[in-house]
Amino acid sequence: VVSLAGRDKTTKIRLCNSNPVWNQIINMQLWSDLLDATLLLEVNHSDELGKQTLLGRTSVSVAAMAVGAHVSFSQTLVGADLLPLSPISPITPAAAKRGIDGRLLKAIKPLVAAAEPELVFTVEMMAVDAGRICDAVLRVRALQARQLPALDSNGCSDAY
Repeated sequence: VVSLAGRDKTTKIRLCNSNPVWNQIINMQLWSDLLDATLLLEVNHSDELGKQTLLGRTSVSVAAMAVGAHVSFSQTLVGADLLPLSPISPITPAAAKRGIDGRLLKAIKPLVAAAEPELVFTVEMMAVDAGRICDAVLRVRALQARQLPALDSNGCSDAY
């Protein structure tokens, strides 16, 4: 999801993928009063029931962009709604003797620090011809995300 001053545009959902590739361009119209705004980029997970879960977000200051600038970013995503659980542990012979199965091990095993999820994208500030309805266009190319937490029971995420 790309947001600028309350206007949101989304990429397509990439099903069952912890490293989704979008390579999708999103154009955001920019007026002079928004030159100090912040461009917010979020990666969300959509489950089969329509519930949305934030996987992480990052931002870019529009004020730092000059007209004609084309900047590439690879930024760590922060602010996720939840932490990924560790994978289900196999039943060990000792655990089986004590009557402990993998579901219980998963429940009591502490959360493991996974690799930090990141978003790779480019932002280009493009000038527009005189007489146009806006002063500039921010062209955001959402390239890919990496290391997203698996939220589906099949070990994947459905990211957009």
